[in-house]
Amino acid sequence: LGFSAAQAAQQAGASVTSFEGTTWVLLLNHRWNLGSQEEPFYPFTEADIRLAIAHTVDRSQFSPVLPANLRPAATLVPPAVFYLGWPYRTLAGDRSPVVTSWELAKRYQVTGLEDLGLERLPTLTLLVPEEWNLPQAAGYLQQGITQALSVYCGLEVVDRQELEDRVAAGDYQLALYPLSGDYPSPQAFFSYFLSGGGS
Repeated sequence: LGFSAAQAAQQAGASVTSFEGTTWVLLLNHRWNLGSQEEPFYPFTEADIRLAIAHTVDRSQFSPVLPANLRPAATLVPPAVFYLGWPYRTLAGDRSPVVTSWELAKRYQVTGLEDLGLERLPTLTLLVPEEWNLPQAAGYLQQGITQALSVYCGLEVVDRQELEDRVAAGDYQLALYPLSGDYPSPQAFFSYFLSGGGS
């Protein structure tokens, strides 16, 4: 059951066991083309640009605005996933390799822009679903990107179906998106990010 249905079942007297099996991630569209069809130019294929944006995220700001069924996560694989009979988070820990650091973000941005031959990034738009107070949480993502990198980042709030359709079609720049594994293994989450995986 989803969170709302589980609450109703619990109020009706059912015993409910909850687990965390979805991670909301900030996707950067590596297919986003700043150039033309004849001469494509894909800024998010540059690793330093992706790292610059990642280092602007301050997860500590999310807790006050998230509902009871969500909490800030520092890692991709959620707590419900097991590996070799153990909770994967117990084996791998739950510290992120990417810390909040606007200083590092700016350094990566400078290097990434040099490698791309750009003076600055263009205006960005973050696609966010209208549910679970996520637009308010996304406001902190927007603020971090805008302030740390001196790049305007707007928000576009859409329903879940439009979010899923546009991400599948590659019609976005940045998106706040839910990832769930098709089976309870870390590989189910890591497979989204394999080169040539199509996700």
